[in-house]
Amino acid sequence: MDMKAMLKQAQKMQADLEKKQSELAKKEFNISKQGVEIVINGAKEITKLVIHPALIDEDDKETLEDLLILAFNEAISLISEEEAKIAPKANSLGF
Repeated sequence: MDMKAMLKQAQKMQADLEKKQSELAKKEFNISKQGVEIVINGAKEITKLVIHPALIDEDDKETLEDLLILAFNEAISLISEEEAKIAPKANSLGF
């Protein structure tokens, strides 16, 4: 394969990668954990947070805090999994 063809292929791969990264940033992930609902996009921006009223107890705020941590961590994990699907292509381009 000549250099011109290789460069063209690399540019196409880079454009595809950028498109997939853009699509991921717009994708929404919905996580619900025992009365806590989080909607987060692929750019790791929380767009919605719902807490069931029964969880709001001044005497037991630790439970709510734990549920929020679980939900946030699951949301970030889901996004990381999606990023990993894109990453192998990025590594082959040297990014």
